[in-house]
Amino acid sequence: MWRCLALTLCILQIWILPSSGDLINQYQHCGDGWVQRKSSNSCYFFETNNLMTYAGAVQECNLMGADLLVINDDDEQDWVNVESENNKLYQTGGWYLGLKKSTSGWAWTPQPGTATVNWRNEPDNDDNQDCGSMNQYGRFADDFCNNKYGYICQYTVPTGQTCPTDTGNVHHWYSNGNTCLYVSNPVDANDRYSWQNAKLKCQNINAGATLLSVNSYVDLASIQFALSSQNPNARIPWWTGLNDQQREGSYVWQDGSPVNQSFVSWDKAPSSDPSENQNCAVMMAGGSIDDVTCNTRAFYVCEANSMRTYVDVGCGPWNRAEGKCYLFGNGQGYTWNDARQKCLKAGSDLVKVDDRNENYWLTILQLPGWRGYWTGLRDQGHEGTWLWQDGTPYNTSYVNWRHEPNDYAFNEDCGQMYGDGVLNDMDCQAHLGYICEYPRPSASQVCLTNWIGNGNSCYYFSNASVGTDLLRWQDVLQRCNDLASDAGVSANYLAIDSQSEKTFVESNIALQRKTGGSWWTGLNDRTSEGVWIFNGENALPDPSLLNWANEPNNAGGNENCAAMYDGGRYNDLPCDNQAYFICEKPVPGYQSSGNKMAANVVVCFVLSLLVVLL
Repeated sequence: MWRCLALTLCILQIWILPSSGDLINQYQHCGDGWVQRKSSNSCYFFETNNLMTYAGAVQECNLMGADLLVINDDDEQDWVNVESENNKLYQTGGWYLGLKKSTSGWAWTPQPGTATVNWRNEPDNDDNQDCGSMNQYGRFADDFCNNKYGYICQYTVPTGQTCPTDTGNVHHWYSNGNTCLYVSNPVDANDRYSWQNAKLKCQNINAGATLLSVNSYVDLASIQFALSSQNPNARIPWWTGLNDQQREGSYVWQDGSPVNQSFVSWDKAPSSDPSENQNCAVMMAGGSIDDVTCNTRAFYVCEANSMRTYVDVGCGPWNRAEGKCYLFGNGQGYTWNDARQKCLKAGSDLVKVDDRNENYWLTILQLPGWRGYWTGLRDQGHEGTWLWQDGTPYNTSYVNWRHEPNDYAFNEDCGQMYGDGVLNDMDCQAHLGYICEYPRPSASQVCLTNWIGNGNSCYYFSNASVGTDLLRWQDVLQRCNDLASDAGVSANYLAIDSQSEKTFVESNIALQRKTGGSWWTGLNDRTSEGVWIFNGENALPDPSLLNWANEPNNAGGNENCAAMYDGGRYNDLPCDNQAYFICEKPVPGYQSSGNKMAANVVVCFVLSLLVVLL
């Protein structure tokens, strides 16, 4: 179980690592009935059968977590024209788009579009024709808003950045925003080259990669971290792209771009004597730069653009949290029955709070709006006995009434949730927002490629079959987060907190390697000798889940990190030992209020309050 103490509002989407390439677009499947535009991260829905008024079309799109189409450029207009023909627009008489007239004139809504409106001898504003439609030729007209047409809905999938994984040495990649850094292995003396050959090596590792350049304090901090994690006490030189081979004293990066000296810390003043041939620059672990001859054999740091990727996790445009998909409907408000009908029409139902984790998540979202939101809770027909819409009783531990219900005026029979998660009994005819939900795919369906889902977590087991995917304990956390590559969801060392999780891990270790081998976990006593805790802010481990097998013995006085062996046996080892490793991170969604917390987790949620018009 995971808990989270700090949350921020942002898009929550899970990213999948592609196999190779440089800034690659990998498009998600938009969901049944939706069409994907390959040149963007947009999904479209063309309704040809259920003709609606303009307001009805807005509602239908909002109910799917989308909006009426806003055309942003001429390329999108051309694409929509082709798709309109494919979807037999002639059967609908036209399509409603997000184009509407207000007191200030015609405009795209809810977001402004930039495409030129291709009017068809329109608008003529005949008798208050204030809603925009499109015909089969892509021409626009002003129409009566009560006319019934087809409509086009749209939602946008956010993008994320990941680092390449095609080299077989993925643990050498470090994420740095929109770029990725590859640090060669200082343990391998054969992995040293001249400046020119190091440049070629980068290109061989990943097409488009170059030797390191430093153009900001963020770049400098990232490379200092990456190098110091290799061997902070050794004075090891790594090639950068910095050189003055074209003109003595005029340093540029490999691509010829100028150097901002604010981000370059020279170990000593660079040589200005051409006879010394010190025309290429290396970097030390602390970030200092030194000029040396370009034929010097040194390790190297490459950089490449990160890759933009998407993957569908089963909720489409709806918000997701752990095992469910949610839609938050606000706007002018609906009665309880009307709200439930909207949810049912969308293949869902009003929210039912099943456990303390869901209650916790809904509470910390701090939903806006003073009216509140309908839930599936009511006591209509059985006064005082509050049941969910499916007839099951609610658990008092999961519902925050706060001095309610009081059945004011003897007609408050439906459960209303305020933005802070507190419930109130309310007249079922009141007009409120609503929260719809439906079950979402399991963890095994939403974890990244090469990660394994179990319960509410995703796990990564380093590849023991090749015998080289080994790390020191202190390098595991960075490696896990590089592998996770999620927007806002960090990974951590393994921390077992249940028998079922222990069984799952043991069985997967057995699958990885039949005999031998050790796997780093988050268990350590680095802070206080003999006090074994999990890394970060996790709670103390359950002693019943720790099979020490005559350990720990702190042999040599420096065994402060715990690895797991076949059969789930723990052993304390020096943290500098090389071992396989296991990463763990929460399934994207809300974090529980339980006892497991990643060291650096800041969980991000999307909260898109959809304005549903009557």
